[in-house]
Amino acid sequence: MPVIRNIIDLFFDIIALPFILVTYISVWRLSQRLKQKLGEKNRVLSRDEAKQRIARNEGILLLDDPAFGWPIVRIWWSSRTDYLPRSERLDGEEACKEDIENYYRFIDTEKGSACLVEGAVIFKPYINKHYGIRNCLYVATGSVWYDEDEKKTSS
Repeated sequence: MPVIRNIIDLFFDIIALPFILVTYISVWRLSQRLKQKLGEKNRVLSRDEAKQRIARNEGILLLDDPAFGWPIVRIWWSSRTDYLPRSERLDGEEACKEDIENYYRFIDTEKGSACLVEGAVIFKPYINKHYGIRNCLYVATGSVWYDEDEKKTSS
């Protein structure tokens, strides 16, 4: 039985590893394009500048989660501090009204005001290590996008 288990694990590793690598490379490339697009609108901030501003209690640090089920987040800094906390806890892919408002207020590439600091951070503990913050404000971008797609397809 252990031999079969080892063969199955090896097969999964051979199939899954390239898929995971290609996915993460694609996410990184998309984050570079986003950074370039936002740079044209002066909505990009270096990690050092964001850390200095947070240390001076200027603005807020936000995480947004563009991908369901993947441990990838983006880090944003905003001079606006009018973040709306979630009034309800929703399961799955559903966005609450605060998610939608926060997305358009901070993250949206056309209407948002936050500056992109990091385009693709793979693990959330990175924030504590590099910014000294354990809990960041969170925007469920993937949920907002999902809800918008659902509305478009049902119309």
